[in-house]
Amino acid sequence: MSFKSIKRKKVFVAVLVLASIGVMAMLQYHVVSNLQSLVALPVLVSDIKSDMLTLRRNEKDFLARKDLLYRQKFLDNYDLMQRNLQILTLELQENDIKDTKTNQLAENLDSYKEKFLALVELQKKIGFNHQDGLYVSLRNAIHQVEVLLQVQQKYQLNKDMLMLRRHEKDFMLRNDLIYVEKFDKDMAVMQAGLSHAYLEPSVKGRITTALVAYENDFKALVSAVQQIGLSSNDGLHGEMRKSIHQVEDTLHELHRETLLLVDNAGSSTIMQILAFSVALILFIVAFIR
Repeated sequence: MSFKSIKRKKVFVAVLVLASIGVMAMLQYHVVSNLQSLVALPVLVSDIKSDMLTLRRNEKDFLARKDLLYRQKFLDNYDLMQRNLQILTLELQENDIKDTKTNQLAENLDSYKEKFLALVELQKKIGFNHQDGLYVSLRNAIHQVEVLLQVQQKYQLNKDMLMLRRHEKDFMLRNDLIYVEKFDKDMAVMQAGLSHAYLEPSVKGRITTALVAYENDFKALVSAVQQIGLSSNDGLHGEMRKSIHQVEDTLHELHRETLLLVDNAGSSTIMQILAFSVALILFIVAFIR
């Protein structure tokens, strides 16, 4: 082999090596960029998990304190969670990964939000304290009855009225429908006593009207409490809990799947670089020979 041929071969090998290094650098850049994009997925899922815990905290704070401040905090944090979910969905689409789970997640979160806002409206109807809502209308109605009975000195009717108040308070304290049954029973007793009481028709009419208003408000309160849920498994409480469990299950699956994607992509990256390196070495060796 002539000196010129050897020289040309060396130059060719050098050019080939340099070109291969460039190709490998491009391949590595592409693979690493793709891997970085995939690594962001489990981080986003973790962020959404954290957002979900914040929503739960806002919900519990509202239930404990009956303050609309926590409704607004819930909505603000829900918007933040939605933005993270949109980013996650876009990242999945850019990596050609089906986003069916994020769609399901969005539906369950929307259901949770709707149930929470419905609960807030029912609580607003009931009252955030004893100065508003059904609480205050209940108190005003029965106060009228109390004043009229005291003026008329109808002690037995007053005693019957106090029993009704006791059942009302027991229900509010324990959320047990047995006190509604007791209320109905003693309301019938009081109405019968009132119908037979010796009172001027106008006075009896005012007491009857106030008593009916009191009963209607109490039944409206009972209905609202039932819709919210007599326990954590009933009503809106139960529906919210179901939505939350669905969200948590979906997030758990997403986190597991995204971690698996990262692991597989990392293994694939190593294999691609090794395969390219081996192929390059074999080609150079064969060419030199």
